[in-house]
Amino acid sequence: MDRNDQQAIGNLFEKLANVERQTPEPLSGNDRQRAGGGFLAGAAQTAMGVAGGVLLGNAITGMFGGSEAQATEPAASQPDEAAADPAGDAGSDGGGDFGDIEF
Repeated sequence: MDRNDQQAIGNLFEKLANVERQTPEPLSGNDRQRAGGGFLAGAAQTAMGVAGGVLLGNAITGMFGGSEAQATEPAASQPDEAAADPAGDAGSDGGGDFGDIEF
């Protein structure tokens, strides 16, 4: 390391030490009262933000999507598989898959 590198590192640590020595300004009386609220205040604020985001998302989706969801055709009915399976085993495996393997 040359002299410039050492000087740069020294300046960096000096700046960090100066930042650590600084004390934050004390809160005024009004700020102290507003800073409280605890866990439930934060949880309520988060819940309100999430609900607002969902409402906004639904509004935007409604603007772009319109009423296409109601305009779709119903799905074609599929045959009842239980009626098509006269044995009533409904897809059970009878085994015997290892007949060609020697142990």
